[in-house]
Amino acid sequence: MSDQAKAQINPNRKYWLLFGGLFVLVVLWTIYWFVAANWISNKAQAKIESYRAQGIQIETQKMAVSGWPYRFALTVEGAQIILSPEQGGAQVFVPVFRLHAMAWKLSHLIVELPEDVRIRNQADQEWIYHSTRTRASIKMTKAQISRFSLEMIAPQLNDNSDLPMYSAQNVEVHFRPGSDPESRKLYASASQPNWPNPPLRDIEQVEFQGEVFSWPTLRGGSDLSAFRVASGHIVLDQAFARTEQASVNLSGTFHLDQNGYAAGPLKIKMQRPADLIAALDQSGFDFETKKGLGIFSVLTGGVDETELSFRLKKGGIYSGPFRLTSTPLLLSSP
Repeated sequence: MSDQAKAQINPNRKYWLLFGGLFVLVVLWTIYWFVAANWISNKAQAKIESYRAQGIQIETQKMAVSGWPYRFALTVEGAQIILSPEQGGAQVFVPVFRLHAMAWKLSHLIVELPEDVRIRNQADQEWIYHSTRTRASIKMTKAQISRFSLEMIAPQLNDNSDLPMYSAQNVEVHFRPGSDPESRKLYASASQPNWPNPPLRDIEQVEFQGEVFSWPTLRGGSDLSAFRVASGHIVLDQAFARTEQASVNLSGTFHLDQNGYAAGPLKIKMQRPADLIAALDQSGFDFETKKGLGIFSVLTGGVDETELSFRLKKGGIYSGPFRLTSTPLLLSSP
């Protein structure tokens, strides 16, 4: 065979090899996708069965995995969740629930609720949750949630009167690994929040940022005894609230004392404290709390900005030797 004929064959062979290689990759990827999609569907069904074993009734109209070739999208339609009477007996109706991830990164999950959710309690009271967008981002590490972010745009919780009981312009929540292996950083914010009987009138922004140490001891539920035994504590970077006229920011480091009360230093920084106190809804305050506010007003005077230091101890908030008000009991002593 002449050199010219060989030159004509070799390019064709290269194209066929390239095409064949791409074809094999597509086939292998397709096999992987469908095997993984079946695994995801089985895992979702197994999770539902585990909840049913705990007394939670879950029924769905349709459950399917789609998204080939780039992602996996688990869509559950017509989900009805009924808690047992011991768990409160609430009923939750979720028209559409989506859980999706990129096909090459199953450890990063995106959760969406694109339609309104209905909630009904044992007394047959019904609420409707509505938002422009509700989306959560979850990163899994060794079968545990290592990072979590939640975004809610224009969320509203309405009752039968169709009036919003709880609402906000925007809500964000973030959960991250902390400065040591057993701590977690938390951040939450809400703009234009509204809820029944807020402590401040006309709140424009609230934020919380802090770090919880000995976090694993809190996974067991509401019992804080293990948290206290492990010397768990909270570093509060800021608990911030702002109205149109004033703002307040709290910070400190808190732990549980031997009697079950929060203890530790507390700093309060305020802008226009007189306007802030005037914006407080004091209708539900007891005599001791009102007396503490009176003392606080005297301490701040008529300044535009002030920063004060207090201490939580012995079930109260103290300014030097003076007890301003009481704090709630968080853990009953054994």
